[in-house]
Amino acid sequence: MKREALSIGVDHGIYCVGCCWALMLLMFVVGTGSVGWMLLLGAVMALEKNLPAGRRLSKPLGGALMAGAIVVIFQNAAPLLS
Repeated sequence: MKREALSIGVDHGIYCVGCCWALMLLMFVVGTGSVGWMLLLGAVMALEKNLPAGRRLSKPLGGALMAGAIVVIFQNAAPLLS
């Protein structure tokens, strides 16, 4: 019985790391910088995963995150270009 539980846990862990490694890495990096931002990001991920309308939330959220990343890139590149 214990071996079956361990086997199920290991299989689920491997599956989880395989499908969500990028999110885990993102949470680790954000968490080392600011626990508040990590909590906010975790809450958004939980809402996206658990709400019935979560799939409809993912595309606008992804677009907003990409736009924010572009703004950060240009803000940090501006001093280098001048």
